[in-house]
Amino acid sequence: MWCQIRTYPLKARPHRIVANLVLDTLKQVVGERQHLPRRAVILWPPNGQLDQIYDDAMRENLLDHQSQISGLTAKQVLDSAAQLGLLDMQMKELLNTVYADGITGQAAAVLHGMSPGAVRVRCCRAVKQLVRHRAELLAAA
Repeated sequence: MWCQIRTYPLKARPHRIVANLVLDTLKQVVGERQHLPRRAVILWPPNGQLDQIYDDAMRENLLDHQSQISGLTAKQVLDSAAQLGLLDMQMKELLNTVYADGITGQAAAVLHGMSPGAVRVRCCRAVKQLVRHRAELLAAA
C-alpha cells in the first residue's frame, strides 16, 4: 500500500484517490500472489482439544519425550504456562474454557463477553505461543 501511495500519479488521477489506491494495491497483491507457491492451510479449531494439538506439535519436534507428553492434560499445560508467565489469568481461563472444558467457541464467546472471532484469534495466538515454548512447558509440567 505504501508503495502505491508513494508512486500514485496524483496529477493524472485527482479524483477518487482512496478507491484508486485500494484497487491498485489489490491488483498488485493479486499479481504477486500468482507467482507464489500454494501451501496447505493448517487450521487451529477453537473447539479442538489442546492436549491433542500440543501432543502433535511435541511429537513432531521432540520424539524422545513421548512418555512424558502422553501423561499431560490441558489443565497441566495451562497451569505450567501461567506459572512461566506465558499466559495471563484471563487468557488461561479462556483456554481452559475452550480446550480443557470442551465448550464450543460460540459458548465461550458468550461466557467471556467477546465475539466468536475474537475467541478463535486469541486461542490461535495463545496456542502458537505455547508451541513456541514447548520445551519449557514440558520441563515445567
